[in-house]
Amino acid sequence: MRLCFITNGSEEDLKFASSEGIPCVEIAIHDNLEWWEGRYKEYLKMCHRYNVEIAAIGLWGRNYLSDEAEEREKCLAELARTIELASELGTKVVITGGGINHKETIRQMAMRACDLLAPFVERADEYGLKFAFYNCRWANHIIGSEAWDVVLERLPTAGIKYDPSHPFYEGIDYLRELRDYGGRIFHLHAKGCLKIDGKRFDDPPAGMDQIDWGSIFAILYKHGYDGAISIEPHSETWLGERYYFGIRFAKRFLEQFIAQ
Repeated sequence: MRLCFITNGSEEDLKFASSEGIPCVEIAIHDNLEWWEGRYKEYLKMCHRYNVEIAAIGLWGRNYLSDEAEEREKCLAELARTIELASELGTKVVITGGGINHKETIRQMAMRACDLLAPFVERADEYGLKFAFYNCRWANHIIGSEAWDVVLERLPTAGIKYDPSHPFYEGIDYLRELRDYGGRIFHLHAKGCLKIDGKRFDDPPAGMDQIDWGSIFAILYKHGYDGAISIEPHSETWLGERYYFGIRFAKRFLEQFIAQ
């Protein structure tokens, strides 16, 4: 296992990672795919300068199951480009969702997603990339056992990017999910969670929160997990002037669980 954090793509983040002994970063593609495509060679040079690797790249919020053919085609084309970008950047994992269509059942969506995305999983395989589905609801239905049981069987080389915050806030047992599907987790987000009176209050750094990180790591070790643990600064409280303090705090807390 090794730690990383989700970067904003700046050189300052790479300097910080290097100075803190954080070996890698994760790239999140939102609406800036063209920006990354235009600068990846320059970014790779910076990564080499600071001796920081890229652990994962994620394409978020693309609805591959939209009723609009134009949107589906655009999203699938962007996924193809993201896989190409991941291969150029030398990353380990490419992450995306499975799409959403509220006219269909979970099983129907899962079956259709497998048909649509199988060629992209195969393409990632050819590049030596791991293809993982994130478990949040952003344009995505592949978030729990009902979908995982279909998708992970039909796409045997695909896996899960797991974030315990999503089941935590929905009252789902994240330790049970990790126990049952830990062998198919390719990447894990470390985002702190804090509920008060049963309601989401804030997403502080891991170690200031209510997630049972010790048990999570115990389950990961049981499954032989050897991927990245990606620190995710998330709320407004931790994305401003406390950005680096929060990452540093989470790093110092989480590294106690990582065998050297």
